[in-house]
Amino acid sequence: KEKIKGLDGAEAMAAFDKLNPIRFHYKGVEEDEHLGFIAEDVPDIVATQNRDAIAAMDIVTLLTKVVQEQQKAVRQQQKTINELKERIAELEKK
Repeated sequence: KEKIKGLDGAEAMAAFDKLNPIRFHYKGVEEDEHLGFIAEDVPDIVATQNRDAIAAMDIVTLLTKVVQEQQKAVRQQQKTINELKERIAELEKK
């Protein structure tokens, strides 16, 4: 691997927001339903160069970054909640 750089959280979240999960059947195979995306409609960051497929590892990487960003937000929110609880407890003592 060369030219390695981190995936920006804002870029990942923006691409995630553009994903449109669908249910579908392959033509002629009605008994098997699948979940996925329409390759032509996904953000460039997860599409193959000719946009006829989706790079599965790229989707996994994108989703991993989105979950990491969400976890950061959850931790910050929990910290804020805990601080507010402490302030309320202090006020109730007065």
